[in-house]
Amino acid sequence: MPLLEVRDLVKIYDPADPPALDGVSLTVEKGEVLVIIGPSGSGKSTLLRCINRLVEPTDGEIIFKGQNILDPEVDINKIRQEMGMVFQTFNLFMHLKVIDNIRLGLIKVKGMDETEATKIAMTMLEQVGLADKADSYPAELSGGQAQRVGIARALAMNPTLMLFDEPTSALDPELVGGIISIMKKLADQHMTMLVVTHEMGFAREAAHRVIFMDEGRIVEEGPPKKLLQDPDHPRTQEFLKRVVFKTE
Repeated sequence: MPLLEVRDLVKIYDPADPPALDGVSLTVEKGEVLVIIGPSGSGKSTLLRCINRLVEPTDGEIIFKGQNILDPEVDINKIRQEMGMVFQTFNLFMHLKVIDNIRLGLIKVKGMDETEATKIAMTMLEQVGLADKADSYPAELSGGQAQRVGIARALAMNPTLMLFDEPTSALDPELVGGIISIMKKLADQHMTMLVVTHEMGFAREAAHRVIFMDEGRIVEEGPPKKLLQDPDHPRTQEFLKRVVFKTE
């Protein structure tokens, strides 16, 4: 059984507009790194937000660990404890120190005492190279540091699945490498990851499979070597030519 299975997922924001998601189906196996690429507006971020129900789908099913999490009786807050989410824009609490940003969920959601939560938070900060920033506030951090805190916060909850929504898109180019390095380490540790990104290097090196989306649909999917170097679909070919051109 896949860890995650999305079946015929539809999201319609406005009936006058085309669907943001138009019958998307995919699976994520335990320990797999699945990367989603595609142009802006293709539905990639909407898909991730539907998976943890920050956005409610219009139709379809999302099966996580064998359970349809769109069932009204499901406690979505419990499900979210097992899905770490890293956003484009960090989403840190600006009035809290770095250590408190990480401890908050452990104390409030998991019911840990402060000592245990602090120990876990410091371990996660060490993992992302920011143990010396524990008492800093988010405004005192660079964008790359803030995103690393976001990753540490998600990892602290010990998730079964990590969702990354374009985690480097808001960063200056020289800061991207540090985040990609952390994500590669997580992949090496067999963390199950669903990653929306424009970083083709990460897709080539870390993904088990790559999905190309356009206009709310999955156009093509396959191993990174095949899809990124020799795609079958003309739309995938066109997109990758433009991405390579921009990179060069």
